[in-house]
Amino acid sequence: MFSVREPAADSTDEVAPSIEVVSAELRRAVAHIRRALRQRAQLVSLDGLTLTGSEQELLRQIRREPGLRVQDAATALGIAPNSVSTLVRKLTAARLLERSPDPCDGRVARLHITPRAHAFLARMRDEREAAITAALLKLPEEDRIVIAGVLPALGRLVDALSAPTDIPEPPTPTPSQEH
Repeated sequence: MFSVREPAADSTDEVAPSIEVVSAELRRAVAHIRRALRQRAQLVSLDGLTLTGSEQELLRQIRREPGLRVQDAATALGIAPNSVSTLVRKLTAARLLERSPDPCDGRVARLHITPRAHAFLARMRDEREAAITAALLKLPEEDRIVIAGVLPALGRLVDALSAPTDIPEPPTPTPSQEH
């Protein structure tokens, strides 16, 4: 069972936890939430068909960016193009994806999700939302208020995580350091 460390109740001096502790606890909480929701989404099937996490993510990516090429999908998902090609073949056979030729380059296929995939993704979304709603209803009202209050800050955290990272350039050696 997952639990976040609570501050001591008898503490009269509130001491904010270190950024490292907050970071580690948040990462753990998000990982546990994602795992629980992924398990719930696995329960959703369409005519006996269930999808892996990678297949679901590829369909969601193509729903966000219709007409995506395999190479672009691989880059967006951070996986190898041959892995995406394998997923595309399976999803096409399941009638969840359609491939169409690129009008500018007939050698390239553009990917589009089918109405069947839209329905499947909607059912998975509904299942995840129902799971979150049921879990929230099990919490005391005070916890639900706290969670609602933190949502804007979590949105800003998502924006900060999505922003390009500033990786410092290595220092340029001076002529005296080049020896």
